[in-house]
Amino acid sequence: MSDATPGGRSATPYLMLTLACLFWASVFVLGRATRDTIPPMSLTVLRHVVAAGVLLALAWRPLRTEWCLLLASWRWVLVLGLMAIGLFPALLLLALARTTALNGSLINSVQPVMTVALAYLAIREPVSPRQAAGILLSLAGVVVIATRGAPGAAGAIDLNTGDLLVMLCLFLWSLYSIGLRHVPASLSPSVLALAIVLVGLPCSVPFMVMEMASGRAVTFDAATFGAIVYFGVFPSALALLFWNRGVAALGPNRSAIFVHLIPVFGAIMAIAFLGEAPRPYHAVGIAVVIAGVWLTTSSRRAGP
Repeated sequence: MSDATPGGRSATPYLMLTLACLFWASVFVLGRATRDTIPPMSLTVLRHVVAAGVLLALAWRPLRTEWCLLLASWRWVLVLGLMAIGLFPALLLLALARTTALNGSLINSVQPVMTVALAYLAIREPVSPRQAAGILLSLAGVVVIATRGAPGAAGAIDLNTGDLLVMLCLFLWSLYSIGLRHVPASLSPSVLALAIVLVGLPCSVPFMVMEMASGRAVTFDAATFGAIVYFGVFPSALALLFWNRGVAALGPNRSAIFVHLIPVFGAIMAIAFLGEAPRPYHAVGIAVVIAGVWLTTSSRRAGP
């Protein structure tokens, strides 16, 4: 196959996980540019409405033959939808409003370690020494980027309620990645993603209503409309679809390491689009993260 890795495994899951993290990283850049015109909860609802439309177009044909299989898995679909779409976005917004960017970045970088630990406890997912070394190496690279080349700053973190909410978000996402293993493999990824979005979307509506009642409303214009469409298609529909397929192919352990690419892509896009000056710590951190990802995903013992 043209998309095979040197070890003989398909490169498609790796590409999908990488693209998912690229799309999620773009949220931080575009979100900064639209924060004055699109309130966060309105954006959460509108982007998932767009995502539902995109996923429905992709899932329409397989849904006609797989709806019985979907209904048979309704309990897991309900749990996954509530975690990934219903709770995670709202809690993350609350967390980021109560903590610093440094705290959020550093705590978020623990997510792969949390996933590995929970996967071992819940489904006995094995982890090799090479995988563990790769996760720790990439974690070090994230710390370099987040602390702007001064890792000692990590020791000065003053934990607050926002940080605890970030940890809760990481816990939910780790459980979500592990829970994907309980969905039948014969269920089409587009059908599963559509069901997850439709289950979780109503949970965000009350938050949007409260936001609007406080006087915060969307300022609709061409730029706002384009941003909502982008958020719905790429960081919502395609990122969820790609992440689900990557986890299904590689397992939660090897997939979790890709989360460390988010600050890498974020730093690159901040330099390219926001005019931030590149620094030596960017290059060092990015190189270390990529080395850690390679070390983890190239583990022969962990491959499916």
